[in-house]
Amino acid sequence: MTPVEVAACVFCRVGERRPGTTTITLTRDEAAVVIRDVPAEVCDNCGHAYFDGTVVEALEQIHEAAIDAGAKYAVRDFVTKVA
Repeated sequence: MTPVEVAACVFCRVGERRPGTTTITLTRDEAAVVIRDVPAEVCDNCGHAYFDGTVVEALEQIHEAAIDAGAKYAVRDFVTKVA
């Protein structure tokens, strides 16, 4: 998406998606991993976040690594885990 293109939020249908970051919590069984500073397009009205495929793959890797390390509750920063 070029800087002049603005996409409407399909969730609230009111706001516009803008580049930004968000925090996401991923869970499996009784484990929870919070990942901060995740790049996303974020709705300026409702806050719903949209991720591209590369970000989703990286989130899965961060989540898996924390679970594999035995974490029940973990907080990770996206930028420090993906280069």
